[in-house]
Amino acid sequence: MGVSIAIARMPATPCIRALQTGQHLRILSDDIAEKTAQQLESYPEQDIRHLAELKAIRSDEGSNFDQ
Repeated sequence: MGVSIAIARMPATPCIRALQTGQHLRILSDDIAEKTAQQLESYPEQDIRHLAELKAIRSDEGSNFDQ
């Protein structure tokens, strides 16, 4: 389970860079993936706060995405 969680939450930048350069992504060990997943889960509502911050940034930039 930890591996799938870590991969699902991976930032897009490393994936895009790997695709652009033709390099392969390295697979984390199950232990590291599980530890990372547990650390992420220890921040309740992180996803909601992250989305709110992105919306605030876009709003400051003059975006009208809410309409």
